[in-house]
Amino acid sequence: HSFPTRRSSDLEGEIAFLKLLEAINENKAIGGVPGVSYRENGRNVHNPSSLVMVDMETLPANDFSTCKSYKSRGEYPGGIMFSRGCPYDCNFCSVTTTFGKKYRYKTTGQIIDELRPFAGRAVAFIDDNFAAHPRKTKLLLRAMIDEKVVPSRYSCQLRVNAAADEELLDLMERTNCRVANVGLESVDPVTLKQYHKGQTCEQITSAIAVFKKFKIGLHGMFVLGGDNDTVDTVKNTVDYALDTGIDTIQMCALTPFPGTAIHDQMKRENRILHYNWELYDGLHVLVQPKNMTAYELQIGIIEEMERFYSVRHAFQIDLRKKWRLWGRLVGCYLVSRWKTENADYLKKLKAVT
Repeated sequence: HSFPTRRSSDLEGEIAFLKLLEAINENKAIGGVPGVSYRENGRNVHNPSSLVMVDMETLPANDFSTCKSYKSRGEYPGGIMFSRGCPYDCNFCSVTTTFGKKYRYKTTGQIIDELRPFAGRAVAFIDDNFAAHPRKTKLLLRAMIDEKVVPSRYSCQLRVNAAADEELLDLMERTNCRVANVGLESVDPVTLKQYHKGQTCEQITSAIAVFKKFKIGLHGMFVLGGDNDTVDTVKNTVDYALDTGIDTIQMCALTPFPGTAIHDQMKRENRILHYNWELYDGLHVLVQPKNMTAYELQIGIIEEMERFYSVRHAFQIDLRKKWRLWGRLVGCYLVSRWKTENADYLKKLKAVT
């Protein structure tokens, strides 16, 4: 139930996976494959990683032609990654542990070639920060227009500071960005500082207005359970989302992913409730908060998500954009299903906290 400490820019998946396949195909032991974890004789084995970073310009395009969703023109067939890495220092985030702090990019030409099969269809950019380097992103967006490979719609992930670049958002609107998934994280200024987020509540509110100006949908992502958070913080988050007209939201419980500063802090303070890795999904409360019980945080997140995604609130949004209504109704269904499927987990949390 422990993970080895990883250094940023350790062996990445494309290299490790190929070496694993080579070992399997040649009937060799996988004990010598760096970066691979497995179970042997009832114990966990973690092979050390070697310091190898993927050269993004050498990566081939993903082939989605065998995916079922590829044949459906209404679905996102797969993700396109333009960049990796993040220089920011959010203490709950595992991106720098996984990809390192240095930004790395594919070329504009690579992405244009990857987009050609999806011209006029929906795609998703899966970069952790699609506008990490605004100049490079704008070059790509202009090339999409010039090369006529504009998708019917796409989604991407951004930081709040992207909204300060209206030229960028204009190009995103022209290339049919439907939804920006933005890490808002908290409506509490103290919590934002504790998370080392590098943004303010005022910047968040301003960004929401700018996204609306350019008709780009906003999926606001929040992390609840910081050391300054209370039960009221959970309610205030949904009040804020409804008042500012955020289209859809995601309220995650603070999760102690191995390799993050939050994991080290929670482990040091003996506040991690368990190491059932399949529940490390951001949806389950895994640490003991300071100002409420774990159960209060968990049930607060679920009940407030139910309030945000209620049918009553779903029909109060701009119905001219059908996807917004659809997103709210799907959210209502998913929250209800989660609550049913995790009834036992809720009981256990209530009993132990």
